[in-house]
Amino acid sequence: IAGGMMKVAVLGLGEAGAIFAEAFAAAGWQAVGFDPASTVRTPEGVDRASSTAEAVAGADVVLSLATAAHAVSVAREAVSALRNDAVYIDLNAASPQVKTDVARTIDGAARVVDGALIGSVVKFGPKVNILLAGPAAEEAARALGAVGSDAEPIGGTVGAASGRKLLRSVFMKG
Repeated sequence: IAGGMMKVAVLGLGEAGAIFAEAFAAAGWQAVGFDPASTVRTPEGVDRASSTAEAVAGADVVLSLATAAHAVSVAREAVSALRNDAVYIDLNAASPQVKTDVARTIDGAARVVDGALIGSVVKFGPKVNILLAGPAAEEAARALGAVGSDAEPIGGTVGAASGRKLLRSVFMKG
């Protein structure tokens, strides 16, 4: 991912979404956010879209942080407006099954990457450790590197990063 003004769409402007959106805007990207909740503030330097489709239109990178419960429906809302070379990074704390469902929903309309946040975005900001899985994981890591994320492509298919996170939390709690 290089050259020109890059556009990132952030779906879900809760704590994590707002932090990422603001960081990309500060890094010189065109940052567009969407959140269905009118009570959620629009982060500094971020344009607010009125729908998921409007937010992702023309985006190079899409970050989905809409919660696990909404991951698939948000993917469904995005699919018609996605660029087929866009990298769609699902960062929701969802099961490997949900990540697979997201990939199936997008089905080639964009390149889906399973992103698993390891640690708190509120605590670490955009520098948080993120495991990435899927065919476009390297590209996703480069994009997240623009805001200083500790992004780690681990290979494998969509669902592998979430699976690894799940194992890790079981191990840590065990």
